[in-house]
Amino acid sequence: MRPACTLAVRPIRTAAIVLTLLAHLAGILVLAPPAPASAEPARLANACPDPVPPAAFTDASDGPHAAAIRCLVAWDITQGITATRYEPGRTVVRAQMASFLVRLIRASGSTVPTPSTSQFNDVDGVHRDNIEALAALGIAQGTGSARFSPSAEVTRAQMAIFIDRTLSHLGARSPSVNGAPFADVAAGSVAADAIGRLSALGVVQGVSADRYDPGRAVTRAQMASFLMRAADVLVADGVSGVPYLDNGDGVTPPPAEPGPDDGDLSRTGFPATCPPIDQSLDAINRATYQVGGLFTNAQGQISFAGFGTAWAVRPQLLVTNGHVADVFSDLARQGLALNQAVAINSRTGDLVRLRRAIVHPEWTERSDALRSPDVALFTTQDTMPHRLELAGSSSVMALGDAIAVVGFPADVDRFLPDAVPTASSLTGQVTALRAFDGGVVTRSNLDVYQHQAPTTPGTSGGAIVHCGLVAAINNAGTVQMVLNPETGQPERAPVAANNFGIHVRHVHDLLNLFDNNVVGGIDLPVPASQPGDGGGGGGGGQPPAPTPIEPGPGEPAPGDPDRVVLVVSAQVTEVERAHLFAFEVRADLTIRGTSQWPGIGNFELAGQANQQGQFVIQDNAQGAELGVYEGVIQADGSVVGVYFEPNRDANQRWQFTGWIVGP
Repeated sequence: MRPACTLAVRPIRTAAIVLTLLAHLAGILVLAPPAPASAEPARLANACPDPVPPAAFTDASDGPHAAAIRCLVAWDITQGITATRYEPGRTVVRAQMASFLVRLIRASGSTVPTPSTSQFNDVDGVHRDNIEALAALGIAQGTGSARFSPSAEVTRAQMAIFIDRTLSHLGARSPSVNGAPFADVAAGSVAADAIGRLSALGVVQGVSADRYDPGRAVTRAQMASFLMRAADVLVADGVSGVPYLDNGDGVTPPPAEPGPDDGDLSRTGFPATCPPIDQSLDAINRATYQVGGLFTNAQGQISFAGFGTAWAVRPQLLVTNGHVADVFSDLARQGLALNQAVAINSRTGDLVRLRRAIVHPEWTERSDALRSPDVALFTTQDTMPHRLELAGSSSVMALGDAIAVVGFPADVDRFLPDAVPTASSLTGQVTALRAFDGGVVTRSNLDVYQHQAPTTPGTSGGAIVHCGLVAAINNAGTVQMVLNPETGQPERAPVAANNFGIHVRHVHDLLNLFDNNVVGGIDLPVPASQPGDGGGGGGGGQPPAPTPIEPGPGEPAPGDPDRVVLVVSAQVTEVERAHLFAFEVRADLTIRGTSQWPGIGNFELAGQANQQGQFVIQDNAQGAELGVYEGVIQADGSVVGVYFEPNRDANQRWQFTGWIVGP
């Protein structure tokens, strides 16, 4: 028997593989085409006079929504997934929609409240405050039972309701309508009047003359057009002005405030009054953990090896250095099998289990740690009660500013449970500002702080806090973990002992990529390989390419209904349910596979596909833990869909993506 599936974090996709598989599938599956993009043109006569200043997005330079995307940047409603990518085809989820609308409200000159209490029990992270603000304004009302369903896709009907309420809140005109002018929008439905008003205002159009397609998910490109048409209405009604756009008239008004690159490196982005330094140290200690691994040593004891420091930024998300996260792959390549990847709090001794390591995609390697963003995330199985707040991505600490750092010196490893690792609480001052390229430092390219806190090897990944906010990530004391061939135990080999920190804006960048499901990462612990075989994960936190399943003895004959016609590998990346799964589709369109949950275990999968490539899969968990995967295999070899647990809450859904990887 061959294994049910081969799991991989980042499945490969090459033209040869996809074409070969499509040939295998001829006459069996009619693969679903990718979801068509809306052909709606962007009409932006008021909010975005041509020419709109170009954005730096290389993936959104043309198409019917390109002008709206450029205008969205000019209004400061989006900064993209990265500096050069907008991801126009990615669908918008409800949490992102909330942030888009709050930014539109602010760009229109209005303020949003900061609620002291939360209306929802399922929101957290970067979009939380915006979601709660919209709820306080009556624009967002949730999905029931104190839930907002932040990860659910926004449909065209929901989008209309959101924008209609926003325009009403801002005081824009509201046409009198009776339902929507589309055959597929039922009169009296919850979204009918909103769609009708937005259609009369020119904010929405149908996908054809009489169809609105209210259940279709909205892409980021389409959302740009919807939001900017709404901005058009606000400008036409005198509710909002237009941000200064160079429309070619030769008149350039003076900037309202100094630009980011004018040489001003004075302190900005922090409270005027700072808490006492001992108060900051106490807060940092509660949220700081030593990252490491549990393994069985030569004496048969369970031992803990510490690799560095991390701190909680969300209930199930830790921030650390890229070179700390890389240690797990380094040791795996050297043949060390860890029993578990963990993090231990120095204040309480509480242990949290690490699920995945996600390294900043621009991080290069520890040998040049000050030339790229040495930043990574760990997702955790367990919830952490204390967290640290980030300074803004454009914040600047000035020379001489006081800082606090908490980290774990390299000599605190102990056999568990005999002792709890103890962190050092350190203080110092900012002594220099640097850019990765070594050139002149400006606000926009400030990448590295040098400081005088007496950090040592092992404190890498600790939070550098100024005025109660995380201003940078300490990457001091870079240490390489090596396996001692005589003792079979990991040992430190110092690479450097310095005192630098990576600017917090690179943490914001990675969190943005993480929230938009752009980065994958690797499961922890990384499976050990034999030294020199190239396995056990790749440098920079990347896994090895998956190995396609080869036919084995006794495989079904080509005409047999049990013959495997394709193998899919996929992943749910959203932190609440992050895991891998893979499955085989057989000639009779039945599905068998396995899901792999870090720190929990594996579950068997069974399901059915149809000839259009749509599938429904169910795992063998019991009761409220039962999981269901609904998705579609598309013609380009990609796989998309949602995972949910119907016996717990059928309305809460987590997106998954994957690729055809075999046979």
